[in-house]
Amino acid sequence: MRHDLGTCATSTRGHDWIKVDTWKPQQYDKFEAERRLPFDELLAMCTPTPAGLAYDLGCGTGSTTADIPTALETRMVIGSDTSQAMLDKAGEFSNDRLRFEIGNLAKFNPSEDPDVIISNAALHWVSDHATVLASWRSHLHSGDQLAVQVPANSDHPSQQIAADVASNHADWFDANTPPPLISTNSLTAERYAEVLYDLGAVQQKVMLRVYPHVLDTTLDVVQWMKGTTLNAYRAALIDESNYDQLVAEIEEQTLDQFGLREPFFYTFKRILFWAQF
Repeated sequence: MRHDLGTCATSTRGHDWIKVDTWKPQQYDKFEAERRLPFDELLAMCTPTPAGLAYDLGCGTGSTTADIPTALETRMVIGSDTSQAMLDKAGEFSNDRLRFEIGNLAKFNPSEDPDVIISNAALHWVSDHATVLASWRSHLHSGDQLAVQVPANSDHPSQQIAADVASNHADWFDANTPPPLISTNSLTAERYAEVLYDLGAVQQKVMLRVYPHVLDTTLDVVQWMKGTTLNAYRAALIDESNYDQLVAEIEEQTLDQFGLREPFFYTFKRILFWAQF
């Protein structure tokens, strides 16, 4: 869920092939506490920038973006996202130091260069991260910071189940091609470190982190994916009425894989990186 300047409000999270906004703020926020953990750690990697300008690219519902002005002492934070539905929710947090706008992170072109660029769980919605990061870097100057968190959980069985079910129904999707497994866009931690070095980072921190989540039940994993991964499949369906059956088959295979567990221990890998130039 997130941004880019100059894109239409009906696209989502930077994917040109997604033509409808399928993001559901209420669904996404079902796991707000769990999603906040990596953001808090990402923000802690940054140093305050008094009177500075920060962008949060892919701000989603804005609930975490709202923490940036105080944490980094900025004069202004601009949250950007491609989903108008998410931005409508984010608007609740707007104030004289925080505003939100439609924008595509893959085409980020601010009218004023920021002092800090933050992107939390959004970059993986686009491909060619080295090129996108180079574009972001072009708007940063000496002493400026970049902080990014990307999921790296594509090898988790839940992700594979979703991809397999979609592949089994290729005829349901536009051009008979299921959308890609979004999290496979993420690079390795060491590759991000190389990219940051090539972009002139004088300081950097890169880490691969496993977040342990205790969910109420096995099927909460599918509820989690309905807030994120499955938006790509929903948007690519020729007939959206097939979405409920798609989810039902994913739930069935998830239970076959894990059994009904209450609670369910869900591991989620993420890469966090910070650089100063």
